Amino acid sequence: ELAADTEGRLCQMFDVIKNKLMYGKQVQGIERSAFLIDANGVLRREWRGIKADGNAAAVLDVLMTA
Repeated sequence: ELAADTEGRLCQMFDVIKNKLMYGKQVQGIERSAFLIDANGVLRREWRGIKADGNAAAVLDVLMTA
């Protein structure tokens, strides 16, 4: 399942709100991250500062070897 964080609570909890540069101006944004949480709600793995390309494969690799 994927979570929608419309109120920003998860962003704060996982510390993914970061200062970024956009067109030379400093803004706050969300650091692209992925978190693997098991059925019991335990964080099993995290990927921070990721690129969209290849990340899904990295997550699937961890899932397939677990």
